[in-house]
Amino acid sequence: IAIDSSDNVWVANWYSNNVMELSSSGAVIHTYTAGTYPHAIAIDSLDNVWVANWGNGTPGTALGDSNVTELSSSGALIGTYVAGSIPYAIAIDSSGNVWVANYGSNDITELVKSSSYAATTYVVGSYPEAIAIDPKGNVWVANSGSNTVTEFPGITTGPQYFPYSGPQYP
Repeated sequence: IAIDSSDNVWVANWYSNNVMELSSSGAVIHTYTAGTYPHAIAIDSLDNVWVANWGNGTPGTALGDSNVTELSSSGALIGTYVAGSIPYAIAIDSSGNVWVANYGSNDITELVKSSSYAATTYVVGSYPEAIAIDPKGNVWVANSGSNTVTEFPGITTGPQYFPYSGPQYP
């Protein structure tokens, strides 16, 4: 679920293979096709909608593949990008780069904002399920398979792993 600058709510519907845009009062504005098994959604500073599509587990840009789809605020397809196997979570940093936690390939992908969104992949723990970016630009990843939280305090310094116990991350 994500909220755009007009206070519209965007929801990824896994089983319906679509993305819904709702008004702030809950009325359906429109339903859009975004990919196969859309799992997570984020909105960038231009109100473009980014959707992590679980797909069939095979990374690619064809319908049914694991990928990330970018839609305009009106739901028009802008692009489809390869991120990794089974994209599970998505976040956008202050520079407009898109970060994707890939559950199936045990890594994260950074789609660097440019004309083509070049992809860079970083290894994390096992089964990354959540990703967030703090105000300092650090990337945090929760790994359910290894019971760790990975922090990327700076890409050049590499990841740091923190164990956790229980449902709350440190």
